[in-house]
Amino acid sequence: MTSIYSYRYDQKPRWACVIIRRGGAFSCYLHWRGQNTRSIENYNKLSNSDQTNLLWRIQLFGGPILHSANGVQQFHFRSKKVAALLCYLAIHHEKPCSREALIEALWPDDLDQEALPNRFRVTLASLRKQLEPPGFPFGSVVDTSVSNCIALRKGTTSCDLVEFEREYANKNFHAAASIIQAEFLPGMYEEWVREYQIRYSLFNDQLSSFKSKPEATPSRIAAVPKPPHTNPGLPSFLTQYFPNPTMLAQFCELLRSERLITITGTAGIGKTRLSIEAVRSTQLNAIFVPLADCSTEDEFTEAIIKALGAGTQNSRSTHEQLLDALQVTDSTLIILDNIDHLVEPASKILSIALAANPDLRCITTSRKALEIPGETTFRLETLPYPNLDQVEIIDIENYAATGLFLQRVRQSRPDYRPQESHLALIVEICARLQGLPLAIELAAAQISTLSVPEILKQLDQNLLELKSRQRALSPNHRSLRAALASSFEELEPELLNFLGQLACFRGGFTCESARAIIRSKNTEEQIAELVLRSLINAQIDQDPTRYVLLESVRQFAQEQTDPAQFKDVLREHQKYFLDLAAKVDEDDLITLKPLDQDEPNINLAFSDAAPTDPLYWRARIGAMSHALLRGNYAAGMRQIRASQLHFEQIPSQYLKRDWIVATLQILPEVELFADAESLASQLKEMGMNGRDPVAEFAGEINLGLIFSRQSKHLEAIKCHQDTLALAQKTGDQRDIQTALGHLSGSLHSFARLLSSEDPRRENALIQARECAQHLLQIISPESTQYPLANLLLAVAEFYRGDMVVAKSSFKTSYESAVALGRQTIRLYCTFFLSEIAASDEQGDVADRYWDEFLLLKTQTGLVLTSEMWDRTNTRK
Repeated sequence: MTSIYSYRYDQKPRWACVIIRRGGAFSCYLHWRGQNTRSIENYNKLSNSDQTNLLWRIQLFGGPILHSANGVQQFHFRSKKVAALLCYLAIHHEKPCSREALIEALWPDDLDQEALPNRFRVTLASLRKQLEPPGFPFGSVVDTSVSNCIALRKGTTSCDLVEFEREYANKNFHAAASIIQAEFLPGMYEEWVREYQIRYSLFNDQLSSFKSKPEATPSRIAAVPKPPHTNPGLPSFLTQYFPNPTMLAQFCELLRSERLITITGTAGIGKTRLSIEAVRSTQLNAIFVPLADCSTEDEFTEAIIKALGAGTQNSRSTHEQLLDALQVTDSTLIILDNIDHLVEPASKILSIALAANPDLRCITTSRKALEIPGETTFRLETLPYPNLDQVEIIDIENYAATGLFLQRVRQSRPDYRPQESHLALIVEICARLQGLPLAIELAAAQISTLSVPEILKQLDQNLLELKSRQRALSPNHRSLRAALASSFEELEPELLNFLGQLACFRGGFTCESARAIIRSKNTEEQIAELVLRSLINAQIDQDPTRYVLLESVRQFAQEQTDPAQFKDVLREHQKYFLDLAAKVDEDDLITLKPLDQDEPNINLAFSDAAPTDPLYWRARIGAMSHALLRGNYAAGMRQIRASQLHFEQIPSQYLKRDWIVATLQILPEVELFADAESLASQLKEMGMNGRDPVAEFAGEINLGLIFSRQSKHLEAIKCHQDTLALAQKTGDQRDIQTALGHLSGSLHSFARLLSSEDPRRENALIQARECAQHLLQIISPESTQYPLANLLLAVAEFYRGDMVVAKSSFKTSYESAVALGRQTIRLYCTFFLSEIAASDEQGDVADRYWDEFLLLKTQTGLVLTSEMWDRTNTRK
């Protein structure tokens, strides 16, 4: 189907925008009076003079300003959030931005999390009205085709930032300078904007010499211009800086208000480089004092006095002379670098000097804070890297970790060009190194003798063996082992032993798990001390707080531990996490939460567990139940495949039964019907031969579920009726609830296939509704069955045509599924709510639910291949 729309921006018939829709695709044309029509899809082929054929031009330098195709400028937006949303999308021009990232950027400190999705929808609708005024079809500029993401549709907008980046990358510095004539988004103070403001302020300084000079004939190789403002008190570097952009922006902001800042972080994370680059970018006068080679307090004080240019020839002590010099120092900023071993004298000096001289400002870099009044501690984090699904060269070049790796590789091998097949490997290398700058640089240096796949393979052996042959590097930066050595040398034996035992954890731990496994008398105090020494990272945004060791720190710590003692700790670790998994109970949601973050620890516990141990099988069953209840079928299948190898070693008939039951909860969901039917029949046979009613019930109800999923609806209904009769005979309330749920589901699955004239349809839907209502009567709202019961009632009413009751029940089911973490039920609700919203002509709401449905489908791994799950087939 083809639809044609036309729209004029004003009353004068100067031009018209013609948008043709063919199916789900749009083609945009601009027709000027007396000129030929041109397609925006051909924009990239046009010359700069022809770029007025775009619908909008977005100006960020000196903006935000929105330019229409006929030259009208729009400075005003419906709200500041609308302007911010446009800017965010323009910065990430034509790239999908997740709704979560957009909400976090627009409302970073808002505590009312429940209200944020609605605020975002209102803001997005307002922006859409501005970009898609009357006459433009829905989605012609704002693209929501990627699941749960928003983007500017390709070919409909241009942006001055994109033009600048293109010209700068091509070394057309005069053209780039002509674009960056104003500040980047002046007057916007959002945190995510600040890093770009700093970046383009630096570019503005670099290009100042190109703004007034006429463009000369370019040479074959153009050099990148150096910043015109240099600080003689700071060391210079021969390598390009790849910062964590958020960290750099935050630190530069602190420099404007704080007098004493200590940058902390693990060895090799880039504390020194951040201090220098941030001071240089903010154009502050500074004196840099390297202190790594100072071993005594006298050497420490003399180094600072010398850097300040003060004399040391009088009879007073160097301590007194330094205090005198600091008291008369003007607004110059002092950087005291690498004071890890000099924290005590530095604390004494600065606490006195800062109080005596209000103009004195100081940055210190150390693995631990000074802990004196007025100090701001800035904990530096590692570099960001892309997800494995973001492996285009343009993406990995724009992430600090992968950008650093590529740049350092090219320093060793200027002829290197990354192969398409190696992009994912580069991302994996940076992920394996957890974005640690020193580790990335050392790994990249291996390119002189190893290929990218070989570098990745080398990391499997031992991260600590990464080394560099560069002679100019300090001894502490020639290998990860050397960088970490001094951190460990300062630890007292008891604290070192405790850290070594913490190396048993993978992916993090809590105080509770550390206390249970290591059984130290001072667990909390020792963890706090290791956090202060930057050997452990505390993730305080988690509840409870989780603590993480970088893999290089973990490996080094394990080396310092007695192997026999570490083996004992691993046994305790295994028992703790197997027991944790074995306690999973679908009716007690608190048992699910510990496993949400501990999959790496659970996997480690399974790796060396004996399959003849009953705890091993209870833990496997618990992990499978957790995957089912969280809707993570991919994780559930991993548990099934790993334990299936040892099925014959299950030590009891009851454990064998429970394992099959747990497996049958997952296999039909991923359409492995043959495997599921075989196991269900085996289970039913076990129940009948062994007089085990639990096994017989489970086998029968799972056969019904399998038949239903294969559209054998009459067989499914018969099985579920038999299981309900069996459950009512035994009086087991839990079995009754389960049977009612499955019978209701199979009834409305059967009814959906019947025509509206067939009397069996209405009869089946009424029975399905009665089963759901009965289920609601015998469970509480806190039960994990509550969202399922409401979903079953809603689906029955949906097919009966009572949309008011259906919509209400779907929303109740959705809300309780969110509260109880039932991802699968939430997925089904979003699908049907999207259909209802579409029938009510609520396009934005329908799209939001549909995007959430697609996201949940991906997250859970649920296989839904039937045409029923197309947006247009629900009501058949």
